[in-house]
Amino acid sequence: MTSNDEGIRLNKVFKATHSRREADKLIESGRVSINDMPITTKGGMKVIPYQDTITLDGQIVHGWEQMNAIQNTNHQSTTNYDQVVDRSSSLNTESFEYVKYFKPLGVTCTTDQRIQSNIIDAIQSDGYNPRHRVYPVGRLDKETSGLILLTSDGRIVNSVLRGEKKQPKVYKVMVNGRLKDSDLQQLRVSRVCLL
Repeated sequence: MTSNDEGIRLNKVFKATHSRREADKLIESGRVSINDMPITTKGGMKVIPYQDTITLDGQIVHGWEQMNAIQNTNHQSTTNYDQVVDRSSSLNTESFEYVKYFKPLGVTCTTDQRIQSNIIDAIQSDGYNPRHRVYPVGRLDKETSGLILLTSDGRIVNSVLRGEKKQPKVYKVMVNGRLKDSDLQQLRVSRVCLL
């Protein structure tokens, strides 16, 4: 356990089962221990992979290092895991889930299961039960259908949706009837591509 730049944030230990906010609440409630020491503050606490033992309600949390794509190198390291992960040696994608899903009309691309017709309930009703929390990579509007990727690998979500790699949405639009030139101009300004 450390509070400096070494290690990864404690809330990342629970990324397979809890959102960041939910993990913070677990930590603040005193249900989490590091090396048998109860933790009640979420701020700044970091853990050392393959060195620290994390428990939730007295039960050891297993596999959190792999879920964060960190492999055991069997030596002490001062690597800052929050900033640098050697992609060539520690990209352990078998710990993650990748789901291609054809989203039907009427499904909302949210993981909030309190919202009716959310994408998590939809994939489960179609027969897929994820082992980990999965998130849509981007989103499709509720009244559109199409292929969407869901994953538990947060690196993909961040790399695709952040910064210069962010892609604009492109829609294929079918209309019933003829469009006026002014309608076409409005669609062009709205970054909609007609095929």
